[in-house]
Amino acid sequence: MNVATAVLAAHFGPDASLGVLFTTRSPRDWQRSVWWQNLRALRLTEDFETYRAHLSSAADLDTIVDSVDKRIRHRATVLDAPIEECGADPLGPLGIALDHLDVPRDGLAPLPAHNVQPDGAAEELLALNRSALSDTDLAEAKRAVLKRYRAAGATRQTPAAPA
Repeated sequence: MNVATAVLAAHFGPDASLGVLFTTRSPRDWQRSVWWQNLRALRLTEDFETYRAHLSSAADLDTIVDSVDKRIRHRATVLDAPIEECGADPLGPLGIALDHLDVPRDGLAPLPAHNVQPDGAAEELLALNRSALSDTDLAEAKRAVLKRYRAAGATRQTPAAPA
């Protein structure tokens, strides 16, 4: 963000009004999201509890946002919005950003949720990642699993039990 805002300030001039909006999550929810994304993209074989231990220092998103704010506040406003609060907005994080920018929402339709971890999907992908499938066959099997969940309308997970 330091480099990005420096480039923008150099391009638009020192009087440009720059802002950065971070969407954040609670540490455990963020760790689960990263695990889910990596289960889909990589041959990750660690269960969630083992994997999340690697992310403990990176999971304090409030501290990271504060650090960025201290670094760039001389040229940009830094805002954050917990993703849990954006969920109630029909436009999700985009709605929060539009509100901060005072941009009207007229004519904007909500998009369906995406990048959501359906119940049971992570366990299936983990089992596939731990299998002896070739990389090509693994990628095909993962696509089939995700396609099956989408076709079944499984785009939302049941709320997780508190940690």
